Amino acid sequence: MTPRILWLAAAAVLFGLGVGVVWWPSAQDIAQMQAQAKNLYDGANANERVLRQAARMRAARARVAADVRALAGSETPNAATVRAIRLLDRRAKAFGLEIRAVVPALPPSPAPAASAQAGSLLGFPVEIDLRGTFRAVLAFTADIPRHDVLVEVRNLDLAAAGDRARKPVLDARLAVTVYRYLGTEVHDAAGAL
Repeated sequence: MTPRILWLAAAAVLFGLGVGVVWWPSAQDIAQMQAQAKNLYDGANANERVLRQAARMRAARARVAADVRALAGSETPNAATVRAIRLLDRRAKAFGLEIRAVVPALPPSPAPAASAQAGSLLGFPVEIDLRGTFRAVLAFTADIPRHDVLVEVRNLDLAAAGDRARKPVLDARLAVTVYRYLGTEVHDAAGAL
């Protein structure tokens, strides 16, 4: 029986040495490699997200640069006025309104000539007389600042129209400021973003 116990003891020692020297360190190395592989995989996914976001940012930057170029000072004040009148006419027709008059208004405060420098906005006030339904006037007022002509709505006065046929009609006087961008360095404006 003694040789059998010795052989079992020797086998147990060899098994223990095998587990302790070979299997355990190998299992630890495998676990570390799996953790490192997971970290690298997560890092690669994060990098791909950053690249996708950078592509979206480049596209947004290109859109902003194109918008700045479109608004930049190649237009004369008369051309900017014509664009604004065309916009007002198009949008009024879309909302079923009648434009009765478009007249330049007196500026609220005289702007010094020195303030009209490159890279600034030059605004000119305009008053628009409209006729239409209450909802159409409000929708038109909310809509006109959303287009490629820079328009700021300053005031809206409403009055009942004298001739009320089938549905109530309002006369509206809309005070707006139409802006023209005086930009010469388009790349600087786009690069600042």
